[in-house]
Amino acid sequence: MKMKNSVFVRPNIKAFVVGALLLVVVQHFMSDGYSQTKRLFKPLAANARELNDKDLRELIRIAAENPSAEAYMHLSNYFERHGKYRQALHFLRSAENIESSDGLN
Repeated sequence: MKMKNSVFVRPNIKAFVVGALLLVVVQHFMSDGYSQTKRLFKPLAANARELNDKDLRELIRIAAENPSAEAYMHLSNYFERHGKYRQALHFLRSAENIESSDGLN
């Protein structure tokens, strides 16, 4: 009697690709498509050094009018990319404080 060894089976590549595409579509709808929060910010430029003083004043104005963790994170990223680490850390801590206080409520 001869046994067939079926341990090494060729993977179904088509199923992997369809599954990966399905995961990407579901993740996209969950993260962007059905978001209930209002978008306050336009997307930041890829290189934050392209932002000028007018953009910085706009970020600060939005953070003052609507203090949120997202606003403070944008400011923190701006200052970090400009090498002003003390200010970046200040806004990062403010964002963390707001997130933790939102979690308690």
